[in-house]
Amino acid sequence: MNHLVKRTVCNTKPVTVEYELTALGGSFNEIIEAMAKWGIQYRQSVFSK
Repeated sequence: MNHLVKRTVCNTKPVTVEYELTALGGSFNEIIEAMAKWGIQYRQSVFSK
C-alpha cells in the first residue's frame, strides 16, 4: 500500500511470504543510518559522564 515493501506470496505448503524493500523503501536507508549514527553519539555523550 505504501510502496516501501514488496510482499510476495509463494505457492508452497505451508504458504511462504517473502518481503523485500522496493527502490523507494531502499532510499530510506540513508535516513536510518543517520539516525543510528546520531543515537550512538547521543549514548556516548550521555553515558560517558
